Amino acid sequence: MRKLFAALVAMFLFAGIVLATEVEFVKYDSTTKKLTVKEGDKEKEYKVGDKVDADKLGKRKAGSKIDITVDGDTVTALKGVKKS
Repeated sequence: MRKLFAALVAMFLFAGIVLATEVEFVKYDSTTKKLTVKEGDKEKEYKVGDKVDADKLGKRKAGSKIDITVDGDTVTALKGVKKS
């Protein structure tokens, strides 16, 4: 019974780490693979993961909305991003 409970607790902890949210695009630095977005009134910088197609961010206009999925401080997925 304890093993089952421990497994359930671990599952909920790991599921809570990955978050998807809509943010406002600020800038993307392709050399450092850093994405800067605005969440509410605060700007936050994320590292873009290796499996993410970040080429779509190159000509993105500041202030446009994008959906990102993050795991800690790393972007794991982008949605709503189209090449301009």
